[in-house]
Amino acid sequence: SWRERFGMSGPPLPKGAAGETFFDQSPHFRRLARVFDWLTAEPGIGVVIGEPGVGKTSAMRHLCRALSLHEHRVLYLADTAVKPLDLYRMLAAELGLRPGPRAQIVGDIKRALVTLVDERGVVPILVLDDAQALRDDVLHELHGLTSLDFDAREYLTIWLVGHLRLDRRLRLQQHTALAQRVVAYVHLSATSDPALFGAMLDHKLDYADLYFQY
Repeated sequence: SWRERFGMSGPPLPKGAAGETFFDQSPHFRRLARVFDWLTAEPGIGVVIGEPGVGKTSAMRHLCRALSLHEHRVLYLADTAVKPLDLYRMLAAELGLRPGPRAQIVGDIKRALVTLVDERGVVPILVLDDAQALRDDVLHELHGLTSLDFDAREYLTIWLVGHLRLDRRLRLQQHTALAQRVVAYVHLSATSDPALFGAMLDHKLDYADLYFQY
C-alpha cells in the first residue's frame, strides 16, 4: 500500500483535519480564529467566504472542536437548499425538540435557546455550511433568530460559510436587514507564500510520520 511504500502512519492531507492535523499558521485562519473567539463571547452573525477547496469547512471544524462541550453547543447544518420550515425542523432536531407546526417549532427553538443561555450557561453556535445555496426566504428568516428579546439581547451566534457568491447575495437590497446584523466577514484564500506553503507541507508530513526534503 502507499502507506507501507512511503512509511506513513496516516494520510498527510486528511479530509477531516482538526486539532493537531490542522495547519493553523495561515494569516487568514488566524484572523478567522480571532473573530470566532469574539463571536463566541459576543453572539452575532459572521460570514466566511472563499473559493471551493480553500479549507472553509475544515477551519470551522477545527475551531468548533476546540470549544468546551460543557460551555458550548455547536449546531452544524450543511443541507442548506431547503425551505424555511425545513431549516427550522433540522435546527429543532439538533436541539432535541419534537417536530410540529411552524409556529410551534419556532417558539420551541427560541425557548430552547433562552434555556441554554440563561439557565445552563451554554453558548449556542449555528454553522450553516454551503450557505451560498440558502434560499432568499431562508436568509430573510435568519436575522430574527439571533435576537429574541426585542433586539435587546442576542442569544445565538450564526456562521454563514460559503462560496464568494454568498457575499454578493448578502449585498442585495432584499437582504439588507440580515447584512446589517453581520458583524464580521472573513475571506479565506489559498496561500501564495512559498515559505508558508513549505511550512504547511512540513506540518502535514510530520503528522503522517514521513520525512520529506524538498
